[in-house]
Amino acid sequence: FSVSLEGKEVVYPGPEAFIAYKVTNSELVKKGISTSTVFAGNMDGAFSQLFSGKAQAMGANSQLVSGYTEREGKSFRVLWSSASFNDLALMASPRVSKKERDAVANAFFNMQNDPDGSRVLREATELVHAPAPITFIPATEADYTSYRDFYNSLPANLKETL
Repeated sequence: FSVSLEGKEVVYPGPEAFIAYKVTNSELVKKGISTSTVFAGNMDGAFSQLFSGKAQAMGANSQLVSGYTEREGKSFRVLWSSASFNDLALMASPRVSKKERDAVANAFFNMQNDPDGSRVLREATELVHAPAPITFIPATEADYTSYRDFYNSLPANLKETL
């Protein structure tokens, strides 16, 4: 990041956007760069505010930026990139039985083989303009080390807000 963002408007899709908002904004705070936060409601709204000049920078997910670039023919100058983060995991409470967890996991892992599930995945792929079909795959604890590292490295004052 550059201190040239000091006091400028930075647009984000919304406060719930992990990579686009939480990771990006926390890095600005850690570096002591004070900005004015604007929430656009979704990624397309954030793109619109950036390209209209309302905001000087934008927090974004690289997958969605790639899709937008391809779809709209716009280009971006990357100011900073975070560590890689895998897509979000589906998790279950430890109180859910192994049999029930396995049944739910298998339903997600096999969605592409079910007519309704296949349609949902296809529509999701089109909605976010993903470069490859969206599917669910098994993950391990190691796949989410970057998330734990992010939260463990946050200053105490940021942990309260995230």
